[in-house]
Order: sequence, then structure tokens, then C-alpha cells
Amino acid sequence: MKTPIYTRLKELSEQGTIRFHMPGHKQKDTGMYFLKDLPKIDVTETFGTDNLQHPDGVIAESLRLIAKEYGARYSVFTANSSSGAMHIALATVTKPGDTILIQRNCHKCVYNGSILNALDVEYVYPKYEADAHVLGGVSPRDVEAALDRNPKIKAVVITYPTYFGICSNLGEIARIVHERGKFLVVDAAHGPHFAFSDEFPKSAISLGADLVVHSAHKTLNAFTQTSMLHVGTDRVDIKHLHKMMNTFQTTSPSYIFMQSVEAAVAYMVSDEGRAATKKHIE
Repeated sequence: MKTPIYTRLKELSEQGTIRFHMPGHKQKDTGMYFLKDLPKIDVTETFGTDNLQHPDGVIAESLRLIAKEYGARYSVFTANSSSGAMHIALATVTKPGDTILIQRNCHKCVYNGSILNALDVEYVYPKYEADAHVLGGVSPRDVEAALDRNPKIKAVVITYPTYFGICSNLGEIARIVHERGKFLVVDAAHGPHFAFSDEFPKSAISLGADLVVHSAHKTLNAFTQTSMLHVGTDRVDIKHLHKMMNTFQTTSPSYIFMQSVEAAVAYMVSDEGRAATKKHIE
């Protein structure tokens, strides 16, 4: 039979177009030392390969190294991109019937995660930046007011950065949320690079988020659909997180995707990656 997807993608790749969209590798194989071995590393959970649902071998070691680079208490690969990571994050810190406070212009995965977890939703609205014609950040005072109006709110979900690069005052929001005993879940899908240069905004983990979602394929050089979920504080039940991972995602995660994330983080902290980051900033 014909192969229309491959044919079309091959045609597009040969047009010489400069790409300003995801994935972050921009069709380059930078840092992808594993490409020549793709068929060999496309395996399943068997002897010696570990298991993402219950990691205690090479996957656990990889995640330990990644968590160290991000300053996280614990990190996991997620098998359904950042949308799946958000569904898991919400299920980890809530139970059906709970109420959460979400940024009104959040990604639809937050809405879908609320439906899947049977959560009630209240909204906090971002400020409109008239000069830039985009929705801006969320005011910590608005978050505080919402939490004081409804003490039953269990968790707050903030997007940091937004699709347009807007960063709210997340440190102050974290203080307000934690003072009231709530959880802070951060959709940092577009911010996995923040941890790798002091010239970027501070990372959500360093600012006190309890759970942080990162898309490795958005601003790192990883394959599409690759993401991470980080635990930032000791307030999160990691055992329950793994239970929710088993509930919400496939039992056959891609080792190629996991390797792609591992390689992307390894590249960012390498001398070559740090030099490239500096060049991009300049």
C-alpha cells in the first residue's frame, strides 16, 4: 500500500522551511546519539529493562539523575505527553468531588483532567496586557482572594510560563497556597529549559510548586509526546502518584521516548548544551 504520511512528511522536510513550531529539536539530531540504535532499544518491560510503573532499575536511575538536575524530590516519565501528566497530577492531590482553582486560560488538559477526576472548578482570571495584546499573568492577590472565599479548594493550577511566555509571580502564589494548606500544581509544559540557565525565569520547582508538568518536546530537543512530571515537595504522596500513573496511562510506555527525554536532559547539562543555550539567549 502507499505510505501517505511518510511521503508528505518527507516532502515537507525537503522544502528548506525554517520551523518556528514544536518539536524543539527543529528536525535536527543534536544530542540524539541513540538514533542508530532505535530498533535495538525499542523494547518492553522484561528482564533487565525495568518497568516505568514500578521502577527499581535503569529507569529509576535515569529518573534519579533527571530529578537531581531539576532540583526535584522525584521525577517520572509520562507516557501520554503533558496532557496525561496533568491528569495524573490532579488525581494525585485530589479525590472525586474536590474543588480546584484553575487559571481561566489554562490548557484544555486541565479541563479534561477535571472531568476525568470528577472535580469542581473555580476560576482565577489573568490580566490582559493591552500593549502586547495577550493575556498576561495571574495576580497572587486574586489567588489569595479566591482561596479565602472558598476554603474547600484543594489545589491551585497555574500555567508558568504561558504559551506566550508570560510568567506570573509564582513564588508569592506558592507562599499563599501553602500557607492555607493547599497544593500547587504547575503546568510548566513550555518551561523545561528554565532550570538550565540563571538568565531564564526561575523554575517552578525552585519556587515551591508541589507538582510540575514539563513537555520535553516543546523547548528541549526531545521527540514529540515526551514529558515529565516532577514532585517538588514532600507534601506529595509518591506511592499514590504511582497508583495514578497505573490508572491513567499505558502499561507499554515507549523506551525510545524515555531515552529521548534522558538524552535531552543530558544534552542540556553538557558543555555543548550549555554553550548552545548561551548562544540562543544572546
